Amino acid sequence: QAEDPEAMPIILKKNHPGTIHDVQAEIRRRLDRGEGGSFLYVVPTKRKMRDVQREFLRGVPGGVAQSFRLFTLETLASELFSLICPPRRIIAGPAQSVLVNEAVHSLRDSLRYFRIPASDRLPKGTAQKLVEVINTFKEKGIYLPVLYAELDDADPEERLKLRDILSIYEAYENSLGDHFVDPAGMLKSVNAAWDPAATPETVR
Repeated sequence: QAEDPEAMPIILKKNHPGTIHDVQAEIRRRLDRGEGGSFLYVVPTKRKMRDVQREFLRGVPGGVAQSFRLFTLETLASELFSLICPPRRIIAGPAQSVLVNEAVHSLRDSLRYFRIPASDRLPKGTAQKLVEVINTFKEKGIYLPVLYAELDDADPEERLKLRDILSIYEAYENSLGDHFVDPAGMLKSVNAAWDPAATPETVR
């Protein structure tokens, strides 16, 4: 790998196929030379990211440095999304619940399993559970065409519930449209944009 601190950053990981065999030793060397911005470091959680930030600062002469290139998988995907995908607002958590409730409102006359209160809003726990179900489907790469294809094979007692969930899922996706994207959709978009066969100019 290039030793020039101005060179393009690399991702350090275990079992690196190049010349880096001891990742932690390489990181310490770069920090000691003031090259903390010359690599990316991906951690599992934001809490771990804060811990690593403090650890890296201890390895920098004087304990002062510019921001390190620390990411979780989600924040790295968000950074890539902003660089290579059409601009959309990333939403999560409460904002997703709002869109789910909007989807339910648009379907209030056609849903058969879920009982819609007079307020047109699902109980908070129910809306959050639907968000979790939709997120789980999308994180596992299970999208509407596959789910609709499997609907007829579902247990008859579960079919009515599943049909309502799929209707809400579809209306929720329509609400996202071209202006919003959720974290799972963001990962899907990054994967699609990063496909060398489909977008060779993006990933060269």
